[in-house]
Amino acid sequence: MAKIKYPLFSKEVRGSIFGQLTFSKKITGQQCRSQNSQVDFVNPARVYVRHTFKLSTQWWNLLTADEKLTFSGYSKADI
Repeated sequence: MAKIKYPLFSKEVRGSIFGQLTFSKKITGQQCRSQNSQVDFVNPARVYVRHTFKLSTQWWNLLTADEKLTFSGYSKADI
């Protein structure tokens, strides 16, 4: 969906159309650029970190308020 703040051919247009064309205002004038979406590379290390983070957030959400308060008192210096 288009997200344009002003008429497309005005000097004040900014925003993006369908995630492909991005309009912005620079000091030198109006700019229209094409922005490619980032490719999310999948490798074993990244999959491991994502899985570990997801698992740890699930464990964190299972803790009671008192248990979370206990963990909030620790710092890296204490470990």
